[in-house]
Amino acid sequence: MELVSVVIARAVWFVNARDINPRGLNLWHTFLPTLTEKYKFIQYPKEMSLDLQREAGDRFVGGTYKNTQGANILINFTSFDDGMVAETRSSTQDSEAFLEEISQWIGEFGLVFRPEMVRRKGYVSELIVKSEYRLNALNPKLEKFAARLSKLTSGERLSSLPSESFTFETSGLVFTADGLGLKPSPFRFERENDTLFSENKYYSQAPLQTDTHLELLNELEQILSS
Repeated sequence: MELVSVVIARAVWFVNARDINPRGLNLWHTFLPTLTEKYKFIQYPKEMSLDLQREAGDRFVGGTYKNTQGANILINFTSFDDGMVAETRSSTQDSEAFLEEISQWIGEFGLVFRPEMVRRKGYVSELIVKSEYRLNALNPKLEKFAARLSKLTSGERLSSLPSESFTFETSGLVFTADGLGLKPSPFRFERENDTLFSENKYYSQAPLQTDTHLELLNELEQILSS
């Protein structure tokens, strides 16, 4: 697979905000203004929310984070009562490194963080890639089915559409996790919207680190080529 672009690379740490701030310090006068200035966020909460039912979290948008390669990348950060989320368009590794950097200096503000406080980690990687193979290659029967569908929806068969030919093919593959409640996001591999089949561009989402996501897509491409 050829990587075209990173749509989103999200790292999530599930951690109780009360454990980080056990003394109930007012972070709006200490930590949060420093966070905004340090990473130069262009959008940030202007006032404290006292709504105990809030779900949106405190969102910081359009900041700059220097990754381990020295590149200044765009960073978004959201703090929830039960976790924190970092998003980049470079890699989940960069997103997680940002969370790790924050966790190393919050002690300066009377806050507490230990790695074991993170109950669970999650990732969402969304990529645009190119592949020379089509999903019809998974099974010859799919190609026959697509040809049948193309024939049924072409020409004069649909009175509501102009008389023209349409070509269908298998355009999506989805894997979901079994179970109820909180579970990993689905794995998706599908044609990118508003692109021609000849462009060979695909959108893929996976609950994985970016590098692992790419490795998995290469495995999928090997299946399609066999």
